[in-house]
Amino acid sequence: MRLSRVFGISPEFAARLDDAHVRTLRDLANAADLQELSERSQVSLDLLEEWQATARIKVAVARRRRKAIAVLVAVTAILLATIAVWSYKKGLSHRLDEAIPLYNLGNDRYDHGDYDDAIAEYRKAVALKPEDADYHDSFGNALYGKGDYDGAIAEFRKALALYPRDAEAHINLGSALDNRGDHDGAIAEYRKAVALKPNDPDNHLALGYALNQKGDHDDAIAEFRKAVALKPDDPGNHIFIGYALDQTGDHNGAITEYQEALALKPDKAPYHLILGRILYDKGDYHGAIAEYRKALALEPDFALAHYNVGLALARTGRRQEAAREFRQANRVNPSLKPPQN
Repeated sequence: MRLSRVFGISPEFAARLDDAHVRTLRDLANAADLQELSERSQVSLDLLEEWQATARIKVAVARRRRKAIAVLVAVTAILLATIAVWSYKKGLSHRLDEAIPLYNLGNDRYDHGDYDDAIAEYRKAVALKPEDADYHDSFGNALYGKGDYDGAIAEFRKALALYPRDAEAHINLGSALDNRGDHDGAIAEYRKAVALKPNDPDNHLALGYALNQKGDHDDAIAEFRKAVALKPDDPGNHIFIGYALDQTGDHNGAITEYQEALALKPDKAPYHLILGRILYDKGDYHGAIAEYRKALALEPDFALAHYNVGLALARTGRRQEAAREFRQANRVNPSLKPPQN
């Protein structure tokens, strides 16, 4: 699906990411070097960090669903082999036999990002086996990937009508509703997923992100904290909390969360950049310089870190050092021009 539809980003940012060959949710989730992407697209690293975390949640939900179904399909295949002769003698339909390879082919096409072919295979599988909730859910995922949110919503609702206790289908429906602008409906679905699987940190993250987007920062933070309690070794959860706290004006709280993320992942240069940014915004230029320097120690050609440390150095009156950093940033990324003052 197009990123502009997922995150509601401006046409300018969407165009920048498109020029950087990041066009879909899967592209963003799989981006290995956000620093390099930030420099190519000129989209701030903290936004890319936030967007990628959300993209990975959405992709992981669909992937987890397919892994579970793969096991069920294998078991079903064994059972089918056992009853095939009996079914034939009784004159029963082979539609179930025919649906499984179509479903598996749809999964393969989906995993390769070929949504058109995946949709075609899932559509045939669903026609043969309309009573299978998982088939409707996977079909919905492919439609969602194509950007057909209305079609995806219809399939997710069919899946839930057949099996209402499917937490992943509620998450999928919530995501599709969110992209159609029904934020309250999305939050309601995420709450159902949390009620069904309260020990899944991804469900709390999805609910927290939706609440935060709506401006309900306190409830969002509460959900993010639940995700941290369930998965304390994931630094990304602390980044989510820090981002939400920053939006409420609790800069000290945000700093604490970013520091927690760095305690878990000290070799993550973008995390040092994010912490440096908030220290800079708070007026702690020396603290910001220290964090930017740590980022540069990890990634010497980190253009944004060079640029930002230049800004902080200029604020402290160290203009010659700042000028060197701006030149270094421009050398790595010519689009980063020294500020005019």
